[in-house]
Amino acid sequence: MLNQNSERENERYCADDSPEDGQDPREFHDKRRLVPKPKNRKALQLCAQIREALTWILSTECEDDVLSSLDVIDVRPWPTSARVLVILCPAMSSEVHDVDAIMSHLANANGMLRSAMARAIHRKKTPELTFSVVPK
Repeated sequence: MLNQNSERENERYCADDSPEDGQDPREFHDKRRLVPKPKNRKALQLCAQIREALTWILSTECEDDVLSSLDVIDVRPWPTSARVLVILCPAMSSEVHDVDAIMSHLANANGMLRSAMARAIHRKKTPELTFSVVPK
């Protein structure tokens, strides 16, 4: 009975019956409800810093020609921000396309890359780096 009365009331007060009828206007016009917050904003922020730092390190500080010819595609928490997955790809101008050779160079330079990254991102704990190379 209550539903019928409220439906009749809605019909009387508005020209068209829409889903937002009967909602609090403060909630309906709240912009924050349209853009949900990411669940792991800090982890994504850390990954963006690591990506920027590794891009800089590989292009300027790295003395290895194989590593300096790599492009950082993405950095993701793996599975948490204590370890990150760095996805790399050989640059278009790169002469080295062998994924195994690139992984070998990355394994040898892992300590140097992590140390340089720690200096660049200024965090209390530096995440471990896990690498993945995507062939061209």
